[in-house]
Amino acid sequence: MRKLLIYLVPVLAFCLLNITSCKDESEEMPRLFRPSFIASSCFAEGNTVSLAWRTSGEATSYTVELSQDATFQAEPAEVQTVKSNKCTFSNLRYETGYYARVRANNEGLDIISNWTEYTSSIRTLSRVIPKILYAPDENLITENSVAIAWKVSDVNPVDGVSVWLADGGQADEKHFDLSASDISSGKYVISGLSPRSTYLVALTNSKAPEGAEKYNLQKFTTAGMPAGAVLATDGVDLLAKIKEGMNDGSKSSLIFQLQNGVDYYLSADGLPASSTGDIKLTKSIAFLANPGERPTLYIAKAVSS
Repeated sequence: MRKLLIYLVPVLAFCLLNITSCKDESEEMPRLFRPSFIASSCFAEGNTVSLAWRTSGEATSYTVELSQDATFQAEPAEVQTVKSNKCTFSNLRYETGYYARVRANNEGLDIISNWTEYTSSIRTLSRVIPKILYAPDENLITENSVAIAWKVSDVNPVDGVSVWLADGGQADEKHFDLSASDISSGKYVISGLSPRSTYLVALTNSKAPEGAEKYNLQKFTTAGMPAGAVLATDGVDLLAKIKEGMNDGSKSSLIFQLQNGVDYYLSADGLPASSTGDIKLTKSIAFLANPGERPTLYIAKAVSS
C-alpha cells in the first residue's frame, strides 16, 4: 500500500499541474467576437457611405472594407481602421454598388476576429450636378475661340475646362488646365477651335471622384461661313441674289450670309409694307449668321385691293 501511494502522488501532482496550466492559458487568450452591423445606420448619401456596427468585447479597433466585388477577392476599393463603432467613406463613385465587411482587432494580443459581411450592397446615389457654367455669350464667340464664364464656388471647385465637337464624341476632347487667376475670376477663353463648328464645353475638377470630374455642358457654334456663302447686305440685295442663284445652273443649292441685327425686308424696294413677289424656288436655300444679335428675315405678300 505504501508503495502504491509513492507512485500515485507524483502522478496526481503532474495532472494537477497540467490542469492549472491549461486554465491559465485559457484565461490569457480571450475570445474576440465578430461585430455585427446595425442595418438602420448603414446607408448612402450622394457618393458617401456611412456604416455602424455593434461593438465586440476585448476589441481595441475595427477594420472596415468596401469593395465592388461581392466575394471580396478583388482589391478593396476603400479600407479604414477606426477605434469607434462607425465610419464614413467619402468621394466614392456615384451610382455604384459597394459591399461592406467589418472585423474586430486587438493589437495588444495580436488577434483578430472573423469578418462580418453586410447583408447586401449599398448603392451610392445619382450625382446632383450644380449649374455653375453659364451659356457662352454669342458676342464673345469668334471663328476660332469662345469666352466662357462660371459661378466661382468653394463647394464646387473648378480647375480645368474640356471642349469637344458635338458630333464627334469625346474622342477628340481638348483639355485646358486653369491658372490660379483663371480659377478665381471664373473666366477663360478657349482658342484653337474650327470655324463654323458646334462644340460642347464642360468645367472639370481633377480632384473629384472618378466619374464626377465634369460640371454641366453648354453647346455653342463658332463663327465663320462655309465655302460658297454669299453675303447679302439688305432685303433688296438678298432678293436679287436669290433670283440670280435660282438661274445659275452651276449651283445645286444656295447659302446666304446675313448680317447680325439687320432687318431683311425681302422686296424690290426693301420697305416693310412691300410685297416679296413671286420667286420660283427650284433649289434649297440656307440663311446663316455668325453668333450674336440675330438678323430678321421678313417675307410678305401684298394684299390685292
